Amino acid sequence: MMYIFSIILMILYNLYFVIYFIRLFPRREKPLWILIVCLVATIIIYTFVDKNYPTLIFSLILSVIFLMIRVTTSLGYCQSFFVASLIVLNANCMRNILNSFASMWILGGKLIVSESNMYNLISIITFIIALLTFILIRNMLDLDTKFKTFMNLKESIVFSNFYQIFACIQLCIINTLSLKNDLTFLESKYKYLIIITTTCMMLYILMFVFVNFSVRKFKYLKLSQRSQIISEQYQLQLEHYKRTEESYEMFRRFKHDFQGTINVMKSTLNKNHDMEGAFEVLESFEEVLSNQEWNRKVFSKNFVFDSMMQALVSKCKVNDITFNFEGVEPQHKLSLFDKVNLFYNLTSNAITAASQVNDVHKRFINLKIYNTDTWSTIQIENSYAGQIKYNNGVFTTTKEDNFNHGIGIASMREIIKRNGGVIKFTFNDYEKIFRVDVLLPRKSQK
Repeated sequence: MMYIFSIILMILYNLYFVIYFIRLFPRREKPLWILIVCLVATIIIYTFVDKNYPTLIFSLILSVIFLMIRVTTSLGYCQSFFVASLIVLNANCMRNILNSFASMWILGGKLIVSESNMYNLISIITFIIALLTFILIRNMLDLDTKFKTFMNLKESIVFSNFYQIFACIQLCIINTLSLKNDLTFLESKYKYLIIITTTCMMLYILMFVFVNFSVRKFKYLKLSQRSQIISEQYQLQLEHYKRTEESYEMFRRFKHDFQGTINVMKSTLNKNHDMEGAFEVLESFEEVLSNQEWNRKVFSKNFVFDSMMQALVSKCKVNDITFNFEGVEPQHKLSLFDKVNLFYNLTSNAITAASQVNDVHKRFINLKIYNTDTWSTIQIENSYAGQIKYNNGVFTTTKEDNFNHGIGIASMREIIKRNGGVIKFTFNDYEKIFRVDVLLPRKSQK
């Protein structure tokens, strides 16, 4: 009876975690039959695989849970392994801690595996306490929000998986030693049990500490980026003021030269009646006019948007990037900071990618912005070098490992999602064109 109850609790334990991560990272297609098959597989492993092979049991259970998470959620392979190992480690660490306490205080130093009834009882208590402890930590640390952020941090996930593998190896060693009733090679069974308890506690705590630390680091980087964007905004305004002042001085000089040109044309026409000469002066004047800095294109009457566009044009010119703009100022409902943040990330990634194309004639950025009655659409295309690979929300290229920084993409997605918009990334690896489409609700019109 106790054995059956332990099986039921094991199923409920695994099912809780699967449903929890499905809710956090939903998938369009939910193959429930695979979920049922995997749950049945855990029962078979738990029932029929010899308990004298704990490493085999551990590996099989981990593999089955990994498959469950991978096919029922939108998580990638690295993310799914992290979640699967967390589920297995959560239960195994708790089991070893309870095993040690039971061995020291109930069985007088005798190892728990030698008593089948006690083993099943510990299994029942393990799944209950492990689940309740996770729920407690989840509420204390706000794990729902932290997991959503953590799963987008590629480097943290990879580094964490190395730790999880190390923890799994440690637990397999502990589980193997726990099968030996003859531990004469140890100075004291009690010391061994204390070591197991402290080791498992450390492994258990470090799992959640690492997630919490990674998210805190990410928030710090976001604050740093916020400061950088504010600084960038200030710099844009400063440069805009400087350009305006320089343009005014250039215009004054041009006005003086313009008067001289008019006098020459009058003299040419009135005294010499030289139409051809007058046309030459006029063409020369037209060429000078087109090259005047003060005669630059004004993209918008909105100071901030025009400043950002002028800076983008200037950066493209410095990097020999052909820039094309079509449309008008976006009329979305974003705050000033979000507007600068989004534009900064979109354009800086495009400039970085396009500037790495060896052939300057193939460097380009195309920006299109349109407004309808209800939506504002931003589309930006750029050339790039190398090959793009998409993995867990991060774009990388063979030419540059950090083609799109994870924090930049996460920041754009967060802004757009918060404002009820949609963002889409596409690329053509044959034509070497990367494209971002942003759809944002328009600000209300009065």
